[in-house]
Amino acid sequence: MSGLPSGVSQPRVSVVMANHNGAAHLAAAIRSVLTQTLSDLELIVADDASTDDSLSLIRRMAADDPRIVPLASDTNGGPGAARNRALERAQGDWIAVIDSDDLFHPRRLERLIAVAKEGGHALVADDLIFFTTETATPPQRLLQQAHLDSPANVSLAGLLDDDFAGARNHLGYVKPVIRRQALGVLRYRTDLRVGEDFDLLLRLAAAGQPLTVLPEAWYLYRRHAASISHRLGAEDAAAMLRAMQDFRRNAEPLPAKTAALLDRRITRMTHMAREAAVLDDMKSLRPARLASHLARRPAATLGAARKAAASVPGKLRRQAEDTPSNLLILAPDATPPGLPASWRILRLPSGGVLSSDARAELTAATADRTATIHSYGDIGPDALGFVPEPARLDRYPAAPAPGPLVHVRTTAYKRPEMLRRALTGLQAQTIADWVCDVYDDDPDRSGEAVVRELADPRIRYSANAPQRRASRNLDRCFTRFNPHGAAYFCVVEDDNQLLPGFMEENIRLCEEKGVHIVLRNQFIEHQAGTAASRLSDHGLLEGKLPQGICPPETLHLSVMADMGVSNGGLFWSRHAISDLEIGVDCSATFQEYLRTIAIAEPVYVALEPLAVWAENGDNTVRDFGETAGWLRRELELKRSVQVLQRHIWKNSPRQVRQSFLQGTSLRYPTEKRATGLVKSFCRLRVGDALPTRSVLRLLFRGALIRLAGRPMRNLDRFLADRRVSRRGRVLEALP
Repeated sequence: MSGLPSGVSQPRVSVVMANHNGAAHLAAAIRSVLTQTLSDLELIVADDASTDDSLSLIRRMAADDPRIVPLASDTNGGPGAARNRALERAQGDWIAVIDSDDLFHPRRLERLIAVAKEGGHALVADDLIFFTTETATPPQRLLQQAHLDSPANVSLAGLLDDDFAGARNHLGYVKPVIRRQALGVLRYRTDLRVGEDFDLLLRLAAAGQPLTVLPEAWYLYRRHAASISHRLGAEDAAAMLRAMQDFRRNAEPLPAKTAALLDRRITRMTHMAREAAVLDDMKSLRPARLASHLARRPAATLGAARKAAASVPGKLRRQAEDTPSNLLILAPDATPPGLPASWRILRLPSGGVLSSDARAELTAATADRTATIHSYGDIGPDALGFVPEPARLDRYPAAPAPGPLVHVRTTAYKRPEMLRRALTGLQAQTIADWVCDVYDDDPDRSGEAVVRELADPRIRYSANAPQRRASRNLDRCFTRFNPHGAAYFCVVEDDNQLLPGFMEENIRLCEEKGVHIVLRNQFIEHQAGTAASRLSDHGLLEGKLPQGICPPETLHLSVMADMGVSNGGLFWSRHAISDLEIGVDCSATFQEYLRTIAIAEPVYVALEPLAVWAENGDNTVRDFGETAGWLRRELELKRSVQVLQRHIWKNSPRQVRQSFLQGTSLRYPTEKRATGLVKSFCRLRVGDALPTRSVLRLLFRGALIRLAGRPMRNLDRFLADRRVSRRGRVLEALP
């Protein structure tokens, strides 16, 4: 009697998934099965008494897709027991297994079953791509070192051999598709929580069902802190040894070579089990038992000690710096209008066929959670299937020619009404030829409804996944990447505004004055976001910079007295040579300091205020997941500014430094210029610009900042990068 849901026909494939407390990655694993190009399947999810939200998640997804079959259990029996329950329920002609934290490429089942049918194979497995989203890791495949160019049939002896295709044998990790008729009554051992896949492969091979291994990689194998397959405790090692010994006793008379390989593996596993027992006692600090191990089994004890010592650097090694980076995936034959020099670029080959190494490289690069990932042009479903989290991908179609005149980049976070105001300000511009990308950092996607209500095809919405926080979200708005082929660019944060003539007047100045960057004055909105908000009667730049063309060296010196440019006041051309994307982690406030000295060409300072800057810094504290206290953040900011000011002063021409206090290139009051010099210890003699008491007070404050504050991480690297031209690293996806 069929156990299929009403209206569901006999599936061709039964996909078996065991799960225990895997809610963090479970939905992605399920979606990777449901989006297979071979859709004639059922997915049986056997939950192993999870205590997290797994079971309710499975049931919610099953309500939307009848191909999902939830199986619940009140007791935790391990992965073997959970899979066995699913196998008893399976209806398909083929069985495929996936762990609840792994991913299938969309074409995996179609490809493996086609090969199995064509060759008459009962078990077909592919290569695995290892990935993690927890740290940046190099590309890695299971068969990376193997010399395998075509499908290989692996007998029982081949499974037991130490080598496979000229490399170390790791076939115990593969996840084959199995003809259900070949599986018969065989099931997983329920006493194994590690190694249960390999044990079943051995018993299938002994029953006359060899394994066919493809050199292609279609399975994405996730490694993370909660994984159990790469952590072997004493109990797991002992269970694996028992299973191998049982297999030896129950096997039919074996050929001499196969028997020798099996005996050698049992000997090695015996030693491994002893080492695992010693390691457990080391971790539990049991000196008496360790002494006993040393007396009875010195080799195993010394081996365990070496392994423990070797693992210490791995635990203590410094994590990859959490520095934002950008990865651009280029579709075949796509050439975007602007390629940022500092970006990594992955070029997909013509025809879209990726080698296994290229697949692993694409997976590793896109799994890095410190990277912002972009695709340009149609990269195709095959390449997209090797991206572990496609929701993180900023996708841009190939830009039509000619592109829009202005590309506006807008950041948003939990301020839908202010976002609406900012976007309607765009719609009121005297120039209509623009396109706007809204980057919403709100996990609840509050900005999406605003964009949908405006129904303006020029406004595109994308939700950040994962959150980028304020500084990273803002910094990527200054990228040189030009996906739409625009001529000009600007940034509008959701709490700021552009007045109607902003675009038109800035473009006019670029064309008439021959500059590629305009620094536009902005009104100040006091108490922004409240009923008491009001606009100032003057702009941010008044009393600071004179109107006209400002050399970059003069603009840099403004940091000695103030914070330099304001993000919302910048307007730039595609021909600008300055790289305005900072590319290192820091607060959104300090970004503006760094962006000032990132400007490497003359800018036009326009004092007519045609934009509005919101004075609500106290309400924007999401900088980059910062959890440090206020005092520590302030000390880091002030110490970083101090280091930056000293750098600017040191690298300014001598005549510029001599005229800094009294010169007319800046409009800052003399006392404000002198204050910056003294606090940063750049120049202590400021004449009568400051009274002696003020100088002493500033020196004291500067010394405290220097003593107690630490400059932001990577500041030295940023300053070094600004002294030399940077070149991006191109990752070719060709063999």
